[in-house]
Amino acid sequence: AIAMPVSLRPGITFCSGWRRIHKLAVSAKTMDFDSEGNETTIDYPRMMAIVLDHGYHGYVGVEYSGRNFSEFEGIAKSKRLLERIAANVAAK
Repeated sequence: AIAMPVSLRPGITFCSGWRRIHKLAVSAKTMDFDSEGNETTIDYPRMMAIVLDHGYHGYVGVEYSGRNFSEFEGIAKSKRLLERIAANVAAK
């Protein structure tokens, strides 16, 4: 997997245990995206809100494990999704 850190205020990441937040690292694993660029299997806006609510402000590691895009394209889509979520968080 290619890791592309994404910074969310200044950075957040999501860990596989939905409400378990790592103090050192969190990763966002994606599988598929709809036509608007949203991940179809995980509610990432909700997950990022949980991460922020628990005080995590580190980097987000990104992993794409889907089959509909190349690894690079899937990671780029993941990065854009997290950046969009970050912009929405910053606007509030």
